Amino acid sequence: IRSRETERDQAAEDNKNAALAFEAALAEEPRREEGKRLIAQIDGDLEKYSLRDQYHTEIALLRKKAASLEQRGIELEESEKALKGKITALNGEMLDLQDCPAELAKAKASGEQAAGLKEEMDHIIYTDLPALEQKKKDLGKKQEAYKKAKNAYDEAQKKRQQAEARLESCRAGILAGELEEGKPCPVCGSIHHPAPAPFPAESITEEQCRKYAEQENAAQDKKDEALKAAESVKATVEALEEQLRKNIGKCICKDPDGASAEKETLAGLREMLLEKQAATEEIVRENKGKLEELTKDCSKLEKARKEYEAAVGKETEKLNEDKDKFIEEKHAAENSLVEKQATLESLKSLIFESLEQAQKAREKADQDVRTITGSIEGARGRKEEAEKALAGHQSAIKTLQETLAKSEKMEAVFSGEFQEKLKNKGFASEEEFLAHVVSESELTAEEKALSEYDTAVKTNHIQLQQAKADAEGKTMVDLELLRAELDAQKSRVNTLREEKNAVSSRLSENNKKQKSIIGLQEKLESCRREANTAKRLYELVRGTTGKAKITLEQYIQATGFERIIQAANRRLAPMSDGQYELYRKSSSGKQSNTYLEVLDNFTGHRRPVGNLSGGESFKASLSLALGLSDTVSSQMGGVSMEALFVDEGFGTLDRKSMENAMDILLGLSGTGKLVGIISHREELKENIMQQIRVSKTQSGSRIVVDLGT
Repeated sequence: IRSRETERDQAAEDNKNAALAFEAALAEEPRREEGKRLIAQIDGDLEKYSLRDQYHTEIALLRKKAASLEQRGIELEESEKALKGKITALNGEMLDLQDCPAELAKAKASGEQAAGLKEEMDHIIYTDLPALEQKKKDLGKKQEAYKKAKNAYDEAQKKRQQAEARLESCRAGILAGELEEGKPCPVCGSIHHPAPAPFPAESITEEQCRKYAEQENAAQDKKDEALKAAESVKATVEALEEQLRKNIGKCICKDPDGASAEKETLAGLREMLLEKQAATEEIVRENKGKLEELTKDCSKLEKARKEYEAAVGKETEKLNEDKDKFIEEKHAAENSLVEKQATLESLKSLIFESLEQAQKAREKADQDVRTITGSIEGARGRKEEAEKALAGHQSAIKTLQETLAKSEKMEAVFSGEFQEKLKNKGFASEEEFLAHVVSESELTAEEKALSEYDTAVKTNHIQLQQAKADAEGKTMVDLELLRAELDAQKSRVNTLREEKNAVSSRLSENNKKQKSIIGLQEKLESCRREANTAKRLYELVRGTTGKAKITLEQYIQATGFERIIQAANRRLAPMSDGQYELYRKSSSGKQSNTYLEVLDNFTGHRRPVGNLSGGESFKASLSLALGLSDTVSSQMGGVSMEALFVDEGFGTLDRKSMENAMDILLGLSGTGKLVGIISHREELKENIMQQIRVSKTQSGSRIVVDLGT
């Protein structure tokens, strides 16, 4: 009770202090109301503050954008000046290079002409001249063979004449031996024989004379054959030399007939041809360099033309679009800046300079309001708690005084009852009773042990009853049988274990093989890449990699055919007076590598060779045959086509075309080639010396060989 009284006095003191603090907190009420009004005003103007800050930011961005647009305008002006300068420069470059294509075409034509001339001169120097020298050597051999054959013939003739003279002497001696004086001579009829012929010392028979005559005839045949062979080779040499003079004259004098070279010696012509060849090679080299420069200039012209078209087209259009877009953006930025500045001017009445300052002021006012409100409410609460605590202490003191009085009365009653019960239970004193008192924990442990024992007894009883119920109606098992089954199961377990070990061993082996296979994977990939490369190369060679591809064989055929066509055009040009040139037709088809078309230089158009007339077709066919012969002879490892037969076709040619064709064929015959012409044209019969004439008779065809000797 004394403690409670002390607490009551302290609670009274606390109540007095809490009342004074509450009065002090209420003194801040006006400042709290002022803060509430400021918060309400800031909340009302919050959107305006946000709008003003937004406009400040946007105006700053617009001013920055205006500066950027100003710089962009300067850049656009510079770009426009640069583009105009570029257009002017490109236009000047195109004007400077505008003649390049024509000059390139002219240089190509000149180069082709020089290359063709060089090829002709190379053919003369390395093919025709050596062939002529070889023919001259053959002629010398043939002439030497003729001299030997003639000497042999003269010797045989002399022996035959001597044999005949001896035979006549033998005949006269035999007749003289049979003459008698007075009898007529069987030869002259005279009866006087003043000087009979003596019988020669060496006799000879008619058979021996006949053999000498046969030997003479054989020697004469050999002499005639050697003469014909020598004359044939001589004619060939003369024809070759004449044709070679013409060809050299055409090369060195630019004379279509080569007539200006007839007075020169062949050695002199060869020296002039070598000089011409060297000059032509220099022209070809110079032309090659010129072609490279002109090709580069043409590429520059094409590049300048494309850049000029792009500059006056897309680049100018894009620049105009950029300028229009720039003007539009500039006007839009200026209008937006004026509009936002006007709106910002209307927001100058706000209290604070920025939304951030307003928010900070609101936060401070809100903090002050909450602080003042907290102080007032806290002081009020503490005052109420102090009053409640004081009332509680006063009430507790009163209750304790009443309870103390009741406890004193009940203590006297309970003490008498306890003494009475001690006596009834047989305790002599209170101390003896306390010795038999057990604690609550010990009593609880003993009760728990008894409960667990009872539970175990009940559980065992239930399990026993359940076991009896489960065994009811069942019989005893055969242990031996079970043991046998156990042994069988053990044997099966061992078998399965062995199978498991075998599987594990095989699995281990397979794992090793798998690792080995994985180790070979990189090698497999490498081999696969090589196989793909080889397959790709094979497909490229076969021409099966896609559309418009040709095989390597077709490519080689086309390349070889191009060479044959080039050689054929050298023959066709003089036969057609420069009108026609053959070309291989270019097409995307796979079977068009050897299709031909012809360029008519008179019209400048190409057309299929099937549109040529009969005579023109013959010229083209003859040119191709000669081109094939030239190509094989010059490029196929020394293989020589020594014979060429032309079967008919001359009947479709006019006289001039036939003369051109004959000149070419005669030139071939002069290079050691055998040229056979099968024809009925009288002009050919007149101009060809060596002929095999076939005529019809009633008993069949008859052949007459005329060697033109």
